[in-house]
Amino acid sequence: MKKLISGFIFILLLIPAVVVFSQQEKAKAVQASALLEYYEDSSGAFRIVEPDGAELYSSDLYFGFEIPVGSTIVTEAADYAELSLDPNGSIIKVSENTNFKLEGLQAMDGSGKNVFSIAVGKFRAVAGKATGSEQYEFKGPSTVAGVRGTDLGMEVLPGSEETAFVTEGLIDFTNKAGQTIQIGAGQMADAFAATFAPVKIPPDMLNKLMQGLDFKKLSPDKVPGHQPPPTEQPKKEAKTAETPAPTPPAAEKPKKEEVKKE
Repeated sequence: MKKLISGFIFILLLIPAVVVFSQQEKAKAVQASALLEYYEDSSGAFRIVEPDGAELYSSDLYFGFEIPVGSTIVTEAADYAELSLDPNGSIIKVSENTNFKLEGLQAMDGSGKNVFSIAVGKFRAVAGKATGSEQYEFKGPSTVAGVRGTDLGMEVLPGSEETAFVTEGLIDFTNKAGQTIQIGAGQMADAFAATFAPVKIPPDMLNKLMQGLDFKKLSPDKVPGHQPPPTEQPKKEAKTAETPAPTPPAAEKPKKEEVKKE
């Protein structure tokens, strides 16, 4: 009888541990992650500031490092970082002289959203559309870009510029006053401009915005749902059919004079 009671008590004590383990495994199953896939520490001061304020430098980091939610990536001159989101496959390029924060990640069950913020600097994001339910939000000091899958970027100079630009897809861009506009492929908008409206990106401006935002390790072509903009093919000049020159008439042979017989 004592053995039976002891066994019953053991089972009762075991149940909470099993429940906790099950909950932990369930949490792991729905948790997404952001990975530091590549970085360049040319300044010697590249770092990730964790939510508790701890600073991780190159000696603490490695390719594939999982970035805790709430962390800020800090790049100095000539520093760069490339991030990937797992499992949706989105990729992000953080340019030099940038403070870029990971505020939230959308769970694998679709709850929540991927939220990032930039205090200063520039980034490019190729947002994946693996399931179609992905949601992204990129925040500047006074703006918010809502995204569902696109190739976009933002450049922030505090107090003077907050520009969003799109090379593929469509975003909703909201300023501090709560006004929302849509920016499509090949367009940009600056919240500090005289008129808050999308405008076509001039070629020289596009080159400036994209400077330092090409991926070195990660590939936009591998992002689910990414469709690179079509490359313009050089127009072939239509060949004009040449009209053959008229054939000159054959020269008549001189007639032989008839010899009169006497």
